[in-house]
Amino acid sequence: MLACSLTKGPQVVDHKRLTALPEVNINDIDLSILSHTHEDHFDQRAQQLLDKQLPFIVPTGATKQLAAQGFSNIHELDWGQHWHLAENGYHIEITALPASHSTNEDISALLGRGNGYWFTFSHANWQKTLYWTGDSFATTRLLESLNAYPSPDIMLPHMGRVGTSGPLGQISMGAEEVLDLMAVIKPNLTIPIHHSTYQLYLEPIQVLLDRQSGVAGKIQLLSSGEIYNVD
Repeated sequence: MLACSLTKGPQVVDHKRLTALPEVNINDIDLSILSHTHEDHFDQRAQQLLDKQLPFIVPTGATKQLAAQGFSNIHELDWGQHWHLAENGYHIEITALPASHSTNEDISALLGRGNGYWFTFSHANWQKTLYWTGDSFATTRLLESLNAYPSPDIMLPHMGRVGTSGPLGQISMGAEEVLDLMAVIKPNLTIPIHHSTYQLYLEPIQVLLDRQSGVAGKIQLLSSGEIYNVD
């Protein structure tokens, strides 16, 4: 349940999960990247099971919450800042991008600082780019930031039209907003996420699939736990 006060912001108690947690060996995780710390992104089970020394990349201001939960290897990335990983000739550059949880700036501020992320994966002459939106809308600030980048190979948009029945109004994209964003940044492939896992996600993903005809780029829907291989 997400309790909310317009003066104090969201007080997360718990969210009802609708899909099973995919099997994953948490010992294989080298790095955790959070768009923001709302419970449907960093739930109680993750807080309990993840190694407290696991490196985290988080938005500005999130350190206090994670530290209170016992995590100690926390790295805040402000918008425009970078993080680099390199091993055996493989390189990943991660850049934090703006993420606005609402088109209303006051409500977005109430819901807390969030990040989207731009990933550049490279090895020798091979390179792929990925844009992960976080819980965001295509605000002017975000689109101006994305002007510095080419069309991504892959986009991961957060969906679900969360909040459309509550006091804060719509606080995540639905099919309409994702299709509009695709038309602007023209990803080669869009893999929607944040649409079926929790009860608070209100718009069925089928709405996007039904409306995708004629849109530039491919939409690929993955089932929970499915792995998509990129050439």
